[in-house]
Parts: sequence; C-alpha cells; structure tokens
Amino acid sequence: MSVFEKKNSSLADKIRHVIGIRILFCFLILFLAIVGLTALNISNSFHQVEENIYAQCNILSEFTISQVLINNEKAVNINLESINRENKAVHFFWVRNRQEKDLETNRMVWDFPFSWTVYCPIRSSEGESFGFFKVTGSLAYNKDMISSLLARMAWGLAFRFIILLMIYP
Repeated sequence: MSVFEKKNSSLADKIRHVIGIRILFCFLILFLAIVGLTALNISNSFHQVEENIYAQCNILSEFTISQVLINNEKAVNINLESINRENKAVHFFWVRNRQEKDLETNRMVWDFPFSWTVYCPIRSSEGESFGFFKVTGSLAYNKDMISSLLARMAWGLAFRFIILLMIYP
C-alpha cells in the first residue's frame, strides 16, 4: 500500500509542477505585456513633451525675430524670464550666436540622470540665423507621465507579489 501512495504523490507532484510552470509562464507573458505598454506610454509622453517644446520654440522664434528686427532685444529677455518664472521645470535660454557646424537638428538630448536639453534654431523665412533657444528641463515636466509611471510600477510590484504567492505553495 505504501508503494501505491508513493506513485500517486509522485504523479501529483509532477502535475503540480507542470501546472505551476504553465501559470508562471502565463504570468510572465502578462508581466512583459505590462512592461511593454509602460515603455510605449513613456515613449509617447517623451514625444509629446518634445513636440510641446518645439511648438513653444516656434512661437518664441517669431517673437524673437520681430523684436530683434526692431532692435528691442530686451523684450525677448524679459519674455523668457517671465516664462521661466512661471514654469519651474523647463527653462528657455536665448543664445544669440551659434556656429552652424555646432547646430544640431531639433532633437532631445538626455543628460544623466533625469534632465534633457533641446536646441531650437531661430531662423527667419529667408534663412537668416538669429541664434537658438537652449531649452533645459527635467522628467518632472510632465507630471502625468511620472504619476502614470509610478502607478504602473506599483501595479508591477503588486503583480510580482501575487505571482510569488500563487506559485510558492
């Protein structure tokens, strides 16, 4: 009789093991899906931040060109100071002269660990250069993105804990 019980427990252990592996595999796939969606959401948020910065630079470029043409550069600095005072996460700086060889295309450059810089050239419709805007900021610029990231991380940790509780026994 003890031989029969030993075979049943062995078969039960094998079944339990196979089911546990399948559950773990399914939860792993679900977890990877959550991580993938989070990465996609963060990437989309970064692109939205970048587009917002470019839109603001275009508006400021038109204003800057108009003020430089009437020899009122002080108004540009006052406007930028006002914008920087209102928004603590993003700062606009106007650099009047920049070598064309140094001019990078409009793209966000990441500075370790949590800040970024964007260089937006200021050009008239005729192609005349009026310098560039150097825009610096941090990840705190988009509070919705940060809260979404933290919420997804919390869900991911809770999900891992639930998986461990289900598979451990």
